[in-house]
Amino acid sequence: MPPSGWISIRFSTRFLLFMSMKKILATVLAVTMLTLSVVAQSTNNPNTLKVRWDASPDAAAVGYSLYYRLASVTNFSVTNIVGRTTTNAAVPCVPYALYELYVTAKDANNLESDASNKIRAQNILVNGFGKVTPITVLDPTPGNLPQFVLTSGPTNGVATGTLPTLTYNPTNTFGKDMLVFKTPDVFSSQNVTSYVSVYRALANSPTITVQP
Repeated sequence: MPPSGWISIRFSTRFLLFMSMKKILATVLAVTMLTLSVVAQSTNNPNTLKVRWDASPDAAAVGYSLYYRLASVTNFSVTNIVGRTTTNAAVPCVPYALYELYVTAKDANNLESDASNKIRAQNILVNGFGKVTPITVLDPTPGNLPQFVLTSGPTNGVATGTLPTLTYNPTNTFGKDMLVFKTPDVFSSQNVTSYVSVYRALANSPTITVQP
């Protein structure tokens, strides 16, 4: 017959081992940093923000939580994405408004990883080829704008001026463009990136003919 207390000691050891494994699993998800970015859309849809991120390399990840909000409000909305290899999503937006987004990976127990980088995104409507449009770049802290650094774009037009107000002049009839800025704000140990997507207000041009 085992000594008194032997069964409870064995149970406690297994329980502690189980809890340690759960803690290790949560830690594995926590150390994986995801990278979130805005995708240039193939269609002219200024009422949608399309984003993508790196797939989590953790085998325990079963999906993602995409957090997004208007930059002017406090609480984030969340969209749950099922599947470790599903790494893109589209969320509705209002043109000219500024949004903030970040994503986390999650396991079967809904334990979440550390947050990805945070991004800001703004869709702006402009005139077609041959006509300039003044555009206003937004930031939750207007004093940050002089510290913005342009890291990409535009590729289908020219943007001139001093933030927050720029003049955008399309140089072709492609219809879409993007300006990407590094901001001085830091989230999850990375600078926040601000994406300004430019869309033609009217995607389809009319056709003119001479009437006999």
